[in-house]
Amino acid sequence: MASSMLRLTLVVTVMSSFAILLIVPGLGRGDQPPAPVQKTKWEYLRIAEPDDKKLAELGEAGWELVAVTGGYPKPMPRKGGGDVEPEAPNTPIQYVFKRPK
Repeated sequence: MASSMLRLTLVVTVMSSFAILLIVPGLGRGDQPPAPVQKTKWEYLRIAEPDDKKLAELGEAGWELVAVTGGYPKPMPRKGGGDVEPEAPNTPIQYVFKRPK
């Protein structure tokens, strides 16, 4: 009876130790805590309707296209009421690029 109780205690202790090592990363391995993450600082560039050659140049220089804005009617009050005048000029289309500083 005493030996089976001792064996049970030993098994529970060993399993608990493995469980703790699995739950707590780096415990017992001498790992260093992870270094703090530095935020990337970005620079932005806006260009109106670049051609294929310009897009290739920007890509070679590390610029990444992140948005295309514009091209929708400018909000102008309608003479007879409503949201937008049907002949309202469109806002200019702009391509927005970013790259790390």
